[in-house]
Amino acid sequence: ADAVSPRMADWLSIVFHTWGGFMAGFGILILGVAGYLMTLRPAFIRWGAAVAVVVAFGRFLASNIALRSDFLPFVVTLAAFALLAALWLALRR
Repeated sequence: ADAVSPRMADWLSIVFHTWGGFMAGFGILILGVAGYLMTLRPAFIRWGAAVAVVVAFGRFLASNIALRSDFLPFVVTLAAFALLAALWLALRR
C-alpha cells in the first residue's frame, strides 16, 4: 500500500466502492430470487430486481460524479433508465 501514490489510492477506493455496489446489488437480487423460490410470489423478484438496480447504478453514478468522469452524461442516462426500470418493476402488478 505504501508504494501506491495517494491519488491512485483515492481512485482505487472509489473503484472498489463501485464494485461493492454491484456486489450488493447482485446479493439483493439473489435474495429476491430466493424469496420467490421459497414462496412462489413474483413480487419478491420484482422488488429484489428493482432495489438491486437502484443500488448498483446509484453507486456507479456516485462514483462517476466523484471521479468527474468524462462519461458522466452517458452514466446519468444509464442511471435514469435504471431508475425508470426499477419504478416499472416496483409498481407493476
